[in-house]
Amino acid sequence: MLTTSYWPADKSVPILERTVGEILREAAASVSEQIALVTGTPQMADRRHWTYAQMLEESERVARALLSRFQPGERVAVWAPGLAEWVLLDFGAALAGVVLVTVNPAFRPKELAYVLQQSGAAGVFLVPEFRGNQMAASLEQIRPNLPRLREVISFPDWGDFLASGSPTAQLPLVSPDDAAQIQYTSGTTGFPKGALLHHRGIVNNARFCAQRLGVHPGAIWLNPMPLFHSSLAERWSQPSWSGALNRRSVSPFPLSSARPSVHQS
Repeated sequence: MLTTSYWPADKSVPILERTVGEILREAAASVSEQIALVTGTPQMADRRHWTYAQMLEESERVARALLSRFQPGERVAVWAPGLAEWVLLDFGAALAGVVLVTVNPAFRPKELAYVLQQSGAAGVFLVPEFRGNQMAASLEQIRPNLPRLREVISFPDWGDFLASGSPTAQLPLVSPDDAAQIQYTSGTTGFPKGALLHHRGIVNNARFCAQRLGVHPGAIWLNPMPLFHSSLAERWSQPSWSGALNRRSVSPFPLSSARPSVHQS
């Protein structure tokens, strides 16, 4: 039982100097054929699978496509529900040195405009509609007030986006100190507030969470949370981190349906 409000830092385990992209590469090198990602659609025949090698390959394609539009360090927002492509965009941004801004798909135009403007987003990935929220129409409504927003990519056009990157483009050197994500508070008591997260923090947070939860080799990680949520977005390096330790494959929450559902295999 805690008797004081002060808890000293635990320095018994050293902090790793890694980036999210490096962790994914280590996983692909050590357990290349292990399943890393499975879409959580109700019908098993409709589920898509990626091994760690395939996830790295597609994430690098994402990174090169991003670099055909953005410079390392620029901010790119993702405004969508849970999609496999959301996860690949997350890792691709990490490999490209692009800062991913996670946005609640329930936001209305005023909230969206605030986050995109305040974060300085140069691009946004979105779906046209989610649960009655006409997202593409909302973005068009506010876009004249967002002069820094250059690129709008719709997830249904994912294939065209991937094809736009040069296969010979060199990926940049990314440092653990570099920014990786901007996550926003819910905005319950005011406008959302952004928190800038670096690679080192995300990697070690994921590492410590996986270790504390006692994830064992071959276990399946089912994610029912929205991907923009801080409890999940900050920890998406957990799949690759655990893969690097040959610990588990991952089954994320429903990725191709508009409404999450929980099912048993």
